[in-house]
Amino acid sequence: MYDLFFIWGALLFNKDTNFNSQDFNWWFKHYALVPNGSIFVITCWILWKVRNHKVFNGNDRVNWVCLSHIYSLHSDVVVHLSNDATQKPIRQVKWIPPLDNIIKVNVDGSSLSNPGRSGFEGLIRNNNSDWLLDFSGFCGITSCLEAELYVIFHGLRIAYDAGHINIILESHSRMTLDLIMSDVQSHHPTSFPSG
Repeated sequence: MYDLFFIWGALLFNKDTNFNSQDFNWWFKHYALVPNGSIFVITCWILWKVRNHKVFNGNDRVNWVCLSHIYSLHSDVVVHLSNDATQKPIRQVKWIPPLDNIIKVNVDGSSLSNPGRSGFEGLIRNNNSDWLLDFSGFCGITSCLEAELYVIFHGLRIAYDAGHINIILESHSRMTLDLIMSDVQSHHPTSFPSG
């Protein structure tokens, strides 16, 4: 079941102390009518659709599916509504080797739809830029977010099983990395009771 507080918190809106104490008009003025306000509007739209789906069809969505839909739609909106005048210049990116005794695990997961047929790939390299191992696979019918989480788990497990303990993981999915770096919420199915 989706949790509104969890979803707004995962998107970092509740870091504003006024967020939970104001009404929708205040929210709209402060979050929708600003540069990059599209994430707020899209979140409202997805939560409205999820609520209607539950009321009229009796089906509920979990937090991770809601977040995946929000980020997917936001990405589509940004790409399709941008034009040449507003696009940022292309930035060259290069791979930087790790220090001695450290390996890098570079990963990518993708989905043809959200959810849809999903796959993953990864590469493990050392400081000499030697390819120690590459891996890829199919992870079923799932969302982009779940594919990204799966490939991170799979890549780290392969590196650890090969005896590596000093590991740097690189992924282009900001949402996935933010989820991994944040505290696990008490109602998340993988959390453990305290005490």
